[in-house]
Amino acid sequence: MKDTSDRHRQAFDAVVQAPSVEAAVAHLRDVYAVDHVTFHLANTIIGLIDSPFVRSTYPPEWWARYLLKGYVEVDPVVAAGLTHQLPFFWSDLDVAGNALVLMADAEAHGLGRNGYSIPVVDKDMRRSLLSLNSCWSTSEWKRYIGIHAGELAEIAHAMHKKALRESGYESKVHFTPREIECLHWAAQGKDAGAIAMILMISEHTVRGYLKTIRYKLDCATVTQAVAKAISMRLITP
Repeated sequence: MKDTSDRHRQAFDAVVQAPSVEAAVAHLRDVYAVDHVTFHLANTIIGLIDSPFVRSTYPPEWWARYLLKGYVEVDPVVAAGLTHQLPFFWSDLDVAGNALVLMADAEAHGLGRNGYSIPVVDKDMRRSLLSLNSCWSTSEWKRYIGIHAGELAEIAHAMHKKALRESGYESKVHFTPREIECLHWAAQGKDAGAIAMILMISEHTVRGYLKTIRYKLDCATVTQAVAKAISMRLITP
């Protein structure tokens, strides 16, 4: 199996550098070797479904069937994803009535019932949902996702930002004074422990700041974040 850190970096970079969200979901599917990846972005912060921006590796034939049958109105994954705060396995959802018909139909078309979805809610309360699914057994799927859940959460945030830009929503980068201080010292080659001593705060807190900085700059590593911050003239080397 490919080293987890290498897979994460490859997937993160593929998402950030992809020319579109459509290309990004295809890259993500290939890097993690899953059957399909789907990304939803709600067009407003008010509606739950709201004719969302959707990009997916599902075949066009399935999407045509999905829309024709009005499955979006009963899709339990979309309903859970656009109301929940935490990631969830599809197998843990309570599915009944027409939702059962949808899931059975999807499985009959070879799409697989086992999936994992990651909701993202930004500071403007705009929601998105990144979903991966596979025909693997439930036990295999949960074990695999357990290994990669943390990195997939970061990738979901990067995909959210990419979709906002593609949809025409401006998203400016803002840093707190502490984040700027951490960026400055990271640019001087200091690690989290050294920065913590300089700023007289805990190493755990510094790591939290550095992680937030990476999120804001769409970077997989602190080194990449420092380079991007310098190029954006947020800090000086």
